[in-house]
Amino acid sequence: MTADWVQAAAGIGSLVVGVIGLAAVYVQLVRARREAQIAHDRQNVERLRVKKQETLNFARSTLDFRYTAWSELADDFSSRAVALMIDHAYSKDLHDSEEEGGEPQDRSQTLKKALEYLGLLETFAIGIFQDVYDAETAYELYGSRLIAVAENYKPLILRRRADTGRGSLYEWLEKLAHIFLTHKSARHHSFYDCGCLDARPPELQRGIKPDGEIVHSEDKLKPGSGVYVRARGKWRPAVVVSNAPGAVMVEFALGSWPIDQRRQRVVLKRIRIPSDGGE
Repeated sequence: MTADWVQAAAGIGSLVVGVIGLAAVYVQLVRARREAQIAHDRQNVERLRVKKQETLNFARSTLDFRYTAWSELADDFSSRAVALMIDHAYSKDLHDSEEEGGEPQDRSQTLKKALEYLGLLETFAIGIFQDVYDAETAYELYGSRLIAVAENYKPLILRRRADTGRGSLYEWLEKLAHIFLTHKSARHHSFYDCGCLDARPPELQRGIKPDGEIVHSEDKLKPGSGVYVRARGKWRPAVVVSNAPGAVMVEFALGSWPIDQRRQRVVLKRIRIPSDGGE
């Protein structure tokens, strides 16, 4: 009987030690996760600071010299002055003859400067959509100017699209101006909260379910194949790592930094196979 009690006590002791060990591991995991989150938050803060600084640097080296580098141009905020400038440039310098390469000789100095200016603003807008520059800082610095340029230079934009056959010319500038005009006046939070500056395909924005096949069996998901997964409130592109009954291990990114990479097991109902099969 005594031996049985000793064995029982030893078993209970071993169980207690095991529970304590598991608890210690759990505490370590929680602490590691908290530290990783703190590091991630710090990186996000630093990344935002760098974006704001890059936006200011771009402004100081380019747009701050609007009235010296582009002194030939009309006031951005005067629709009448800009319209007269465009009409004058074309009526004075557009000839029936053509330059080498078949392009009309409509490149007056004023027109060249106007196209250079539009190209600069288009580059700036692309930088904002690609998350290189900060939209909030850009709005505070040049929001009204970008809106005015997109509106008042519209006749020139349309004409250049017709002349070149490129319907996408300056589309990012127009998109950004539209966002600044419509979302800023109605918003209560950041531009980034509305998802309107997301340059990814629409099906991957704001948690909209992408077109694709619903997954009923993990057998259809091979390691290395591309899928969409529902994670952190949005559908995200991902790559299958491995599969198991009822769930699949995938890799995806929450952002563009290395720390934003995630590997997670996802249930089938949160997975879609792209229409191209994920090749």
